Amino acid sequence: MNNEQNLKPAADVYELLDEIKYLLAQKTKEERLSIFKENEYPKDMDFDYDFGNTVIEVRTFFEGSRDSTVSDTLERIITEEK
Repeated sequence: MNNEQNLKPAADVYELLDEIKYLLAQKTKEERLSIFKENEYPKDMDFDYDFGNTVIEVRTFFEGSRDSTVSDTLERIITEEK
C-alpha cells in the first residue's frame, strides 16, 4: 500500500469534520450546546487505536479536584465565543 492510499481515510475524516463544522455553524449557540449535551462522551474516554503493526493506547486523565466535565468545558467555550 502506498502513502497516498494511507492518507485517503484521513482526508475523508477531514471532509466529514468540515461538514460537521459547517452544519454546526448554522445553529445558534443554544442549539449547539443541546447537540453536544445529547452526544456527551462517556466518562471513560480511553481507547486503543490499531493501525497495521502499531497500536497506540490513548488514556485520558483529569484532575480529580475539578468540578467541570467535558460538556461543561465545551459549554463554557461556546458561550464565551465572540
